[in-house]
Amino acid sequence: MIKTLIMLLLLFSIPYTSAATPNSDIVINNIDKVLLGFKYSNTSTWGMTTRSVHEDIIDKNVAPVLIKNNCEIVTDIKYLDKLQSKGYADSTSAEKADLLDIYKDDGFLYLIFIEVDPVRRAAGMGYESSAHVKIIDMRKSNYIFSGKVNGMTKWGGAGTASSNVGKEIRKILEEKVFPPKM
Repeated sequence: MIKTLIMLLLLFSIPYTSAATPNSDIVINNIDKVLLGFKYSNTSTWGMTTRSVHEDIIDKNVAPVLIKNNCEIVTDIKYLDKLQSKGYADSTSAEKADLLDIYKDDGFLYLIFIEVDPVRRAAGMGYESSAHVKIIDMRKSNYIFSGKVNGMTKWGGAGTASSNVGKEIRKILEEKVFPPKM
């Protein structure tokens, strides 16, 4: 029993980095490395903490799509520091060529930068939020998406607005980065 447990622990501690042969009974998936940069400019007075916005956007929407598609999500601050060491305060001020150059030797398949603006009061009883999103395919050296994503509510709380931003980003990932295989 103990030998079996030790073998299982050893088996699951080996990173999935190579594919098995077609005739093999064991299938080991390739894992793609994705740099995920997230920033929330919290200057709103609507009680939205960085943690709650991160949960609404990343934890509930972005991360599940990446995990489902065998991606290793890298959020290490040292990679974001590389951006700042080149003179960029954030990803919105960096051009695609600059981002490709900065991260060319780090082994990422995709770069995903999400910079969320503060939640604002909308007309009526609702709230609105937006995020600047850049998704770059490092292999093809092109943008998959670069633009602003908006989330609004007519009657919901401030958290619903950021959750709607997360849902829009999730939709972009599912349709443009990981479209269903036909």
